[in-house]
Amino acid sequence: MPRVSVIMPSYNHARYIGAAIESVLAQTMADFELIIVDDGSADNSREVIAGYTDPRITFLPFEKNRGAYTAINDAMKLARGEFVAHLNSDDRFLPDKLERQIAFLETHPDIGICFSTVEIIDGEDRPVTDNEYSQIFAPRNGNRHAWLRYLFTQNCLCHPTMLARRSVLERAGPYDDRYRQMADLDLWIRIAMFTGIHVLEQPTLQFRDHGLNTGGRSTPVRLRSAQERRFITERYFAITDPAELYAVFPDLAQIAPQPVPGTTRYLVAMQALRTGRQQFVILAIETLFRLMDDPEQRQLLESAYGFTMARLHKLAGGSNVYGGPAISETRFCAVEDGKLRVAEDTYFLDDAFDLRFALPRGDRIGAYILQMMTVPSVLSVSRLSYVMADGSEIPVEGWDSNARPPVRGQLGVMHFPLYPAQFGFAVGAIPADAVGLRIAGRLNQSGAAALEAYFRLAEAAAAPGGETVTAR
Repeated sequence: MPRVSVIMPSYNHARYIGAAIESVLAQTMADFELIIVDDGSADNSREVIAGYTDPRITFLPFEKNRGAYTAINDAMKLARGEFVAHLNSDDRFLPDKLERQIAFLETHPDIGICFSTVEIIDGEDRPVTDNEYSQIFAPRNGNRHAWLRYLFTQNCLCHPTMLARRSVLERAGPYDDRYRQMADLDLWIRIAMFTGIHVLEQPTLQFRDHGLNTGGRSTPVRLRSAQERRFITERYFAITDPAELYAVFPDLAQIAPQPVPGTTRYLVAMQALRTGRQQFVILAIETLFRLMDDPEQRQLLESAYGFTMARLHKLAGGSNVYGGPAISETRFCAVEDGKLRVAEDTYFLDDAFDLRFALPRGDRIGAYILQMMTVPSVLSVSRLSYVMADGSEIPVEGWDSNARPPVRGQLGVMHFPLYPAQFGFAVGAIPADAVGLRIAGRLNQSGAAALEAYFRLAEAAAAPGGETVTAR
């Protein structure tokens, strides 16, 4: 029996699959089997694969395309190794990948699956040093509760770097091939429910970014990802022990210091709601509607958390998740400690937004610093269209918390950041007698996002970029 089963799904990668196969055959740990499943390629991938006669290779061709995760599941039925690795047919293992990851798992019995960082190359094998994948696959680690908390909204685990115990994969179950973009994330969540995950800081893989990756940047990919994430999040409903749920989401203590048995679905829904993401908000409200349809649950939620039908109706009426820009009107409550404090500062927005604020009268304010936080961070570029005071456009200068140079009129340039990012604008030359402020722009992301906005008097603070904005 081989020590490791390496599974390689193949689809129209004739240009790259030879290098992928050779990277497996060149491993310093030679006790492996390589199971290649060609998923109905229309190019000459089959001929390239057939040219390799190493007895450790098993080749399973599909007559028609059935999907990568169906291919992987079929290959898993043939796997005999104690450990299982995955390799895309356009990527390459580094020579000691299997040896290093097996050594780690052998000395860490509490870890069921191991990943690593990656070296990124382009379609011509040239190294790529700074793109969104280098940010996505940044190393992080923690116990399984921390991983479940992180995977609730993010994913930094690079699928083809994995090495898992076969017993762990068998316990978790096969990939759910209803998902095209996020079947791997779904599996990682199921695995983290019962065992540890670890990411090695040193790379074990050359990850190829050639612009045609399955997890790319196209609109269909982004829309599918949003749809799939909404259903994958339901995995968290499997956590029925309140103590376990609080270990995953310690900030639930802000809702209730002590969880009440029988209410974990409600708590997961509230956690989803707090992300501000469209797909999470939809799941949360759907879940709350179903819970409130049960008289016993309705009574329990009201007595335990004060959640009433009135609150449900307010949530449903305050969540703009089905299209159309949100237009929010709010009043500043007071000028306090150099800040203009607003009554409500969270807005659920579509990709276009139009926010309107009433400015306080009687205060001579010549300039503001406007700060906005995206929840979650936007996937790529967000732009500010204009800021207007009483119908007249005013100049702005932008900055963001990732220390990029200020860009005039731009909310921020973010490529799959791992954490929410703060963006700011130095908003100057607002007339002292202005009574209304309007902020409009566009988020370059389909669906809803949330923005938190507040203002500071420019006289009281300097912009994070180091330049003080002086009131006029």
